[in-house]
Amino acid sequence: MISKIDKIESNIIESVRRFSSAELLLAINRVEKNRPEKNEGPTDIHSFPFIAAALASYAIRCSNPHRQEGRSISQADIKNLFDLVFAFVSADPITFDEKIEDEFRASNPVLAILRIIANQFPFEVNLFGFIGQTLLLYDKLPKEIEGKKGIPQFDLANSFRDITGLSVRDFINIGFVAWTGSASKTTHGLTRNYFEIARSQGMNIPDDDGILRLLNCLSADPLRFKNKYEEMKQRDPRFRMYDFNPLFIYPIIRPWSASNNRHMLMDRLVAPLPHLVAYRISTGIYYEMFSRYKETFSTYFGYLFEAYVGEILRGCLRPEKVISESDLRLTYPTASGKVPDWIVLDGSIAIIIECKATRFSLVAQSTGSVDAVDNSLKQVVSGLKQLYEFTQALKSKRNGLESLHNYTVVEPLLLSFEPLYLINSVFFRDHVNDLLEAEGIPKYPWRIMSVKELESYQPHLEAGISFAHVLSELRSKKHNDVLAECKVKTNKVYKDCMLYKYDQEMYERLGIDDLMIS
Repeated sequence: MISKIDKIESNIIESVRRFSSAELLLAINRVEKNRPEKNEGPTDIHSFPFIAAALASYAIRCSNPHRQEGRSISQADIKNLFDLVFAFVSADPITFDEKIEDEFRASNPVLAILRIIANQFPFEVNLFGFIGQTLLLYDKLPKEIEGKKGIPQFDLANSFRDITGLSVRDFINIGFVAWTGSASKTTHGLTRNYFEIARSQGMNIPDDDGILRLLNCLSADPLRFKNKYEEMKQRDPRFRMYDFNPLFIYPIIRPWSASNNRHMLMDRLVAPLPHLVAYRISTGIYYEMFSRYKETFSTYFGYLFEAYVGEILRGCLRPEKVISESDLRLTYPTASGKVPDWIVLDGSIAIIIECKATRFSLVAQSTGSVDAVDNSLKQVVSGLKQLYEFTQALKSKRNGLESLHNYTVVEPLLLSFEPLYLINSVFFRDHVNDLLEAEGIPKYPWRIMSVKELESYQPHLEAGISFAHVLSELRSKKHNDVLAECKVKTNKVYKDCMLYKYDQEMYERLGIDDLMIS
């Protein structure tokens, strides 16, 4: 089977080399722009962005952008390329390697499923509130938490500028324009002159020097892309179908060698998956900062994320229904025990919330290795252990928690910065419960939710939907189904979300009408 996998990959490389990489990337861009929305009828593999992303990676690494000979790319050519790539990326090692198959049979099956899901879902970029979240996290809240007791000093604004040469706002403004231009069905790729035209039409964005600074962060020519791929690829070639895709770092491709001296009209820019530009200027900021400042930044970001969750919770409920860690410490000192980051009071229910800016590591996502997964779950286990201990403190009516003694039900909730795929599934719960048991914690009804999910519920919670009811429904229903029910009950849409006002502020700064943005 290994030889069969090698043959499929050789066929992909041979096929993409028949075409110019620039034209292939534009063809992929067209496929993505015309991809049907979810629930718009049956889908096939040509509607899956993870396959488009894998094909784009091969095109960038293996095809010649200057190739002129040969026929143009037809629909049949694209279909054939998608089919080849799908055959490769769907060939999990358990289907052709006996050792890995034996390990799979002896382990929790969810670990193998994780690497499949983690190779697909990240390309389904959730655009809900991405501008508001980014501006709150990296522009507004750092100023508000600066100098507060217990929060480590970190100059985010200047640290970000040291990396990018831009302020957070300019980075987001230019990136937003790049995203909308790349995603527009009226464009056929961009050149750097696109920004010049936008500026001449009254859009308030930095000059060409600022554009070049952004492109230095978000774009790659083929050589830069290949080097990043080689740096981050799997060391075990049996898992190479799960290699990290550098499009998450460089979503904009300059098919020819990048040069800041190149004339604007000649500096061609292609975003094969336009929504990855939106990801890069939002969630991607965290990884840009972490790659430079490591634990110094991640430690600081933990406090920033906690403040952000508080901002969202206060947008859901009346202030008296939201209790912070600092509020608890007024009567329950550190010596008494640990406390959650936030508590939401909902009727007779106390929802205790711990925030963790964590995710599965690349190794965990690409191999499903037990050791790698368990290492990624350390913060999760720590947070769930803390929630359990505080639950016991509430149930035993500890001194200092008198204001909470009348809340008869406790709902423990851990909020993550990025989705922890499958984490609430039966198989994964069993695995996490085993890790908790090793820490002396018995099974208890915890739940984990990504902050994106919380954001999506915010306008409905503000409209009166019970948070405790949402959590109860999630025990037996999928997030999308619960959210759909909330929408029916409240008739609220994205413009009713607290994050939307930050979109409007950005539109005003850019000098555009938000109705222009579809």
